[in-house]
Amino acid sequence: MTDLTEDELDVLDRVRKLDEISRLIFMTGVRALASSRFTIEEFHDWVSSRLARHRAGEDLTLADIMIDGVVA
Repeated sequence: MTDLTEDELDVLDRVRKLDEISRLIFMTGVRALASSRFTIEEFHDWVSSRLARHRAGEDLTLADIMIDGVVA
């Protein structure tokens, strides 16, 4: 097992603390970023807008969270 930096451990800890919907939003964005479907700016905008809507109490549908060509 590779040793993780403090920053990497912090990111993992923060992801673990997210609720299921927030984690799904974040991980879908990460997969889009990893597959070059998103730039870092697009990742930030897409994830931020959906997290804000979720935290405001909006019920997001699968269509709100899906990204063409990305498996959640």
